[in-house]
Amino acid sequence: MTDTGTPGPIRADHVLCVSPSSRNLSVSIIHAPVATALDIGVGGVQAMHLSTHADQVTGIDLSTRALRFAATTAALNKLDWELLYGDMVEPVAASTSW
Repeated sequence: MTDTGTPGPIRADHVLCVSPSSRNLSVSIIHAPVATALDIGVGGVQAMHLSTHADQVTGIDLSTRALRFAATTAALNKLDWELLYGDMVEPVAASTSW
């Protein structure tokens, strides 16, 4: 079953949409103002929530489809996110800002 409740297999390049799962995750985010926030497994939903209290949002994903979804979401909302292809924190591991 998919995250939207429809029966069937989930595509290999599935990107989580707004759903009960993404809403549950969004309420677990600490909503204190921060300079930077990191969204691992970006699709755009959580990055939108992070944008409400982070000066800069960085999203990382192994899925180019998820990165395209996130880029589209950012553009439609006039937001400037840093979107990186990679596994977990590997793309930012050498950064001194983290």
